[in-house]
Amino acid sequence: MPTPKPADVDAYLAAQPPEVRATLVKVRAAMRRALPTSVEAIKYGMPAYLVDGRAVASFAGWKDHYALYIVSSTLFEAVTKDLEGREASKGIIRFKLDEPVPESVVVRLSEWNAVAGGIASDVPKKPTRPKAAASPTPKRNTRRRAP
Repeated sequence: MPTPKPADVDAYLAAQPPEVRATLVKVRAAMRRALPTSVEAIKYGMPAYLVDGRAVASFAGWKDHYALYIVSSTLFEAVTKDLEGREASKGIIRFKLDEPVPESVVVRLSEWNAVAGGIASDVPKKPTRPKAAASPTPKRNTRRRAP
């Protein structure tokens, strides 16, 4: 039977084993420091931080580690440069449960949020096609009318 989705971050934390919960409470505090104007929510079953309605970062606790999920590829690249040698791939950075959240990640998140407004600089825009110019002459109806 699948585990029910937590209603909020408090419920998510309450459902964690004590040793994982203790670390995640610290991770949550760091995320709040980094993104003070964000809205906390549950996305994909884990705590997420939304700016302008879009998730910019989230975290999750696991049996042997915790992970930060960084949505912006630009920010992810910047953060991973500060964490050389760390297991990181596709927007996920993993830490041992006894490791604190690196302050460099918190600083990068807050700087990025302040400068980029959270999401604007990293969201690719859909290409648009130019509209075709209107024909100078109206189209004629070429259908035959029934007699």
